[in-house]
Parts: sequence; structure tokens; C-alpha cells
Amino acid sequence: MEWREKLMNRQDIYSFKNFDFLASSFARMNGEGRRIDIDAVTGNMSEAQSAWFHERYNYYRKQGLQQIISAAHSETELCA
Repeated sequence: MEWREKLMNRQDIYSFKNFDFLASSFARMNGEGRRIDIDAVTGNMSEAQSAWFHERYNYYRKQGLQQIISAAHSETELCA
């Protein structure tokens, strides 16, 4: 593998990590009550990137909701 190919693979990994970080950040902001227009966020992405980003964003949103539900359930158990 040439050094250019290695560099491109490394950049792909960094892009993946950056996109994943952005998806989790926007999902967290959404969980805090901020209005997020995810279509505007993904507007300049390719179709594949946009689909992947939506998938990760929804994953993190669901994860955040589960944490909120779990915390609320724990609180009710403490009060009972």
C-alpha cells in the first residue's frame, strides 16, 4: 500500500470519528431541548454520508432517551 493510500485511509477514519462526534453532539443538544434541523446539517453531504449521519444521530437520540427514562425510573424507585 502506497503512503497516499495509507493517508487516505487515515483521513477516512478521522472523518468517520468527526462525523460520529457531530452526530452525538447534535443528538445531545436535541435532548437538551434545542431545535436541530438535521436536514440542514446534512444538506451538503452525499446521499450515503447523509443516510449514515441520520442513522448515527437517531442512535444517539434513542440512547439519550433511554438514559433519561432510566434515571426517571431510578428516581421513582427512590421515592417509593
